[in-house]
Amino acid sequence: MIPDRPAKVPGLRRFTVDSKILIRGWAPGFRPTPISAALQYDTADPLAVRLVLYASDGDTIEWYLARQMLADGLSRKTGLGNVEIRPDTAPGWKLVHVTIRSPAGDLFYAHLSARDVLAFVKRTEAIVPIGTEYQYLDLDDLVRRLTDTD
Repeated sequence: MIPDRPAKVPGLRRFTVDSKILIRGWAPGFRPTPISAALQYDTADPLAVRLVLYASDGDTIEWYLARQMLADGLSRKTGLGNVEIRPDTAPGWKLVHVTIRSPAGDLFYAHLSARDVLAFVKRTEAIVPIGTEYQYLDLDDLVRRLTDTD
């Protein structure tokens, strides 16, 4: 966790959570393959979680997911449109299944360990409890950035 700048809640500074994980990912017509990945959370964007995939050539692919949706996906199907998350199982494993659709309609599937996801969500909740994110948003800064014409 890295302190950086004060957030909207008095006395709270910016913190991050970064969990390195191994997932199984695939596109339709391909076999699942192990992929090094990370789940990342930053109190500067308290509603979002970033899923980062590390390619073997050093490139990264990043998707932003709603933290609430990731947490809900541990116990029920959630999401609509470009991202869907649901619980799943494989022999001996409890999983979280993530489906991501690109604007072009391409699909990517990922299986994450439910244990890894639950541990990550709990770490983020220790910093910003789910349902209190609005207290951590810097809306003045957002309005400033949206209306800045420079």
